[in-house]
Amino acid sequence: DGRQFPHFRVLSGHESVINSLATSTKSSKPQTPDERCLFVSGSYDNTVRLWNALTGQCLRVFVVPNCTAVAFCDDWIISGDLQGNIHTHQIDGVLSRSVRKCRHPPVEIHYDGKWIVSVSTEYITIFNTEDHTSTTEIQSMFPKGYECVIIDLVAGEIIYCTEYNLHVYNLKA
Repeated sequence: DGRQFPHFRVLSGHESVINSLATSTKSSKPQTPDERCLFVSGSYDNTVRLWNALTGQCLRVFVVPNCTAVAFCDDWIISGDLQGNIHTHQIDGVLSRSVRKCRHPPVEIHYDGKWIVSVSTEYITIFNTEDHTSTTEIQSMFPKGYECVIIDLVAGEIIYCTEYNLHVYNLKA
């Protein structure tokens, strides 16, 4: 309809390139009880920051060397780094730890409370957080420069493309 949306605010705090964002609206609890709408940002400044989107306040800073991707679900932030490590962080800051390792650094991460899906330029790695021995790796062979993938953890589907084909996986099958 052509309407203009107002520029809400500029948030500052990172000291290097911001390379990833994730909002809590994809989680089952998009807002905390006091109505704060939360999101996270990851940066090459070795931090992941938790923000209040309404006030612009940085609520917490997590140290993640060489962060490449972030995801946000319920009370958990998931991040990946250049070494392929997957880290979990409780939003209250009580617990942060490295939990899994991927063959390649993730460029995208998805998390729904059970599954962590890490997408790199060559592999899709699937971790079941309820079974710490369960890891599945799919060699994705994305066309050069194109990481075309759809991750729908509610439906349990991963769809990605190679040069001339689409591949569909079902996590619930």
